[in-house]
Amino acid sequence: MNTQGKVNKRLFKKTELATHKVELALINDLEVHVSKAEKYDKESKKLFDSLVSEIENKTRSLGNLSNSGFAEFEAYLKIGKQIKAATKELGIDLPPEVAALTKKIQKHTSAINIRASIGRSVRKASK
Repeated sequence: MNTQGKVNKRLFKKTELATHKVELALINDLEVHVSKAEKYDKESKKLFDSLVSEIENKTRSLGNLSNSGFAEFEAYLKIGKQIKAATKELGIDLPPEVAALTKKIQKHTSAINIRASIGRSVRKASK
């Protein structure tokens, strides 16, 4: 074999080894990225699970408050009916405070129910 052939043969072996080293280094780089992504996935799942748990607790509390607010509204309506019946029996007008108080309780119970409804939607979406 001539000199050029010997040189080419050795260069080819060295080039082939260098190529394998580069390929192995790139595969190692890929493994590092996969490992980091796996770590971030685990951390984000932990945070998400914590968030879902907190959402469930808060929406449960909103539901309880909504139930309490509705009970107050029902009690208000019951008393309101008694007042209307009494004023009718006495032949007098309904006190103006009753209308103002009715608006206020409607406003508060409506706001409570809207928040509870949104809370239920958020809770459902988080499952």
